[in-house]
Amino acid sequence: MKIIKIFILSIVSLIFTINGYGQSCKIEFYLLKKEIARDSTNFYVMPSFSATIEDIEDEPFITDDEIISFSILSSKIREGRIFKVPESVTKRINKLKIPLCCGKPFALLVNGTIVYTGYFWNLVSSFGCKGIFVFASDDELRFRRLPDFGSENNVWDIRQDSDLFDCLKATNRMREE
Repeated sequence: MKIIKIFILSIVSLIFTINGYGQSCKIEFYLLKKEIARDSTNFYVMPSFSATIEDIEDEPFITDDEIISFSILSSKIREGRIFKVPESVTKRINKLKIPLCCGKPFALLVNGTIVYTGYFWNLVSSFGCKGIFVFASDDELRFRRLPDFGSENNVWDIRQDSDLFDCLKATNRMREE
């Protein structure tokens, strides 16, 4: 009898996992508690930075249920990494009144672990940063990286994070385009 109960519980657990009910994978964006100081060597460039759990706000700025999908666009002109989100999310980002000079620093967490940091960036800014920056418009978060920065500093690149990609695949949000 005990074996039958274990078998039934295993089947029920498997069904819930297949249907997404048992998924524990969570992606969230957090703002940082403090602003990042400008790069002392170049006033027009914000530095790449790392963060710890103690550096981020207590509540997520963008929650897991607001992330609809993620896709990697590839063309001869340029590549793009795009999170689809409700338009209310992009409006929330743009209400931050992001300064032209500095962006608004954030951390992206997967299952409570920071996988990378970057800046929400003003669409009309001519300043730059040494890392990932995000433009928010319509229903998209478009991730960018200036070609001159990053690789020499071993800054994390969204193209390479297996934890993020595994989470997106497990929750059926990774799109091929």
